[in-house]
Amino acid sequence: MSILVPVVSKGVTLNELPDKIAVYFEIGECVRGCKGCHSPHLQVPVPHKMTLEEMCNYAELQIERGANSLVLMGGTTNSMDFDTLKEVIDALSLIAPLGLYSGSDDEEVHKRLADTTDLTWLKTGSYQDELGGLRSPTSNQKFYKRVYKHVVEHGDNRVISYMQDITDTFLTDKEV
Repeated sequence: MSILVPVVSKGVTLNELPDKIAVYFEIGECVRGCKGCHSPHLQVPVPHKMTLEEMCNYAELQIERGANSLVLMGGTTNSMDFDTLKEVIDALSLIAPLGLYSGSDDEEVHKRLADTTDLTWLKTGSYQDELGGLRSPTSNQKFYKRVYKHVVEHGDNRVISYMQDITDTFLTDKEV
């Protein structure tokens, strides 16, 4: 059976991942209903879903044209279960570095995604109008980037990775 993903829109953006030209997929059928949501069009049923193969083909074409990353905007707050989302992430991360925007506040889901996938970026947290988005110093949202580190322990060389919080790079009112 082919994986069907409720993709509402797709394209290329310069705004979603730091210093990247990203192929984006907006994942619909969000059930959160956040007050002040800037993407209410993601809350409606998606009649024509994309197959994972179609998503991969589109991503590969845009990478050939000059994009250098991918981003899924949504995926943790809709009808896709964790294992399906993980399959989508695994397939797309073979094409280019991949980010996921999660509208969830579930830290356990975020930890599982970080530990079991090859995500390069992960944005977490529901949008809360009174707290603002990533550019607000009061935001509940966080933005992480996978960092690789070479370690030597007991004569054993290995590379480890972890998700580093880079949220402060988005703040507009930084003190100089």
